[in-house]
Amino acid sequence: MSVDAHAEVTIDRLRKDVAAVMFDPRCDKLWIGGLVNAFPLTAGLLRKGSRVEHGGDFLSKRFSSMIVVTMDKPGRSRCRLTNRLK
Repeated sequence: MSVDAHAEVTIDRLRKDVAAVMFDPRCDKLWIGGLVNAFPLTAGLLRKGSRVEHGGDFLSKRFSSMIVVTMDKPGRSRCRLTNRLK
């Protein structure tokens, strides 16, 4: 089963300040609703090859997923994530 989602939020902060939170997997629980655990499997900010294991609740169901960064374009877009549900 595949689920596509799109969300957009305007944040009144400098891009670098937002990026410091968005691309630090230790902060994932701050901005991802339903997320209970985030386990970075690679050190540092997200970049190509980074992996993070997520666990949480969505629609009253437990889930776990592996986030894999498959693309990184500094200065344009930081990364593309592939979410593999287990």
